[in-house]
Amino acid sequence: MNEDATLVANPLAGIPLRLREIRQSAKMTKAQFAESLGISPRSYFNYEDGTRQAPINVLFKAARLSDFDLLWLLTGQPEVQIDIYDRAIVATMGVLEKENFYLPGSKMLVIARQAFELSVIKRTSVEDELPGLIRNVKDLLG
Repeated sequence: MNEDATLVANPLAGIPLRLREIRQSAKMTKAQFAESLGISPRSYFNYEDGTRQAPINVLFKAARLSDFDLLWLLTGQPEVQIDIYDRAIVATMGVLEKENFYLPGSKMLVIARQAFELSVIKRTSVEDELPGLIRNVKDLLG
C-alpha cells in the first residue's frame, strides 16, 4: 500500500508529518517544541517520526500552540471537508479528553468507528453514542 492509500485508510497515519509541519512553521527544534508541549524530547521524537502515536492531550496542545486547526492535524483535511467519520474521530477524542481517559490511537479509532456505526444504525448522533461506549471500555479495562 502506498503512502497516499495508507493516509486515506487511516487518517491518523499522517499525524507525524503534520506535527513536523506545525513545528517547522513555529521555527522550533524538536527539543524546543517538546518543551513547549510539556513532554520529553525523546517522546516528541517518537511522535514525529511515527514510532509511537501521540496521545490526544499532546495533539490538543500542538494545535493550540499553532495557527493550525485540530481537525487538520488529525485528518489532514480542512474543516469544511471533514466527513462524518472524521467528525466521529474528533468527537471521540474530545470526549476522551474531557474524561481524562487516554487510549492509543488505534483503540480510539475502534471506539470512534463503533460510535459512528451505532449512530447510523440508530439514527442518533455520535455524541449520543460515545458515553456508553466509553463507559464499557472503562469497565473492561477495570
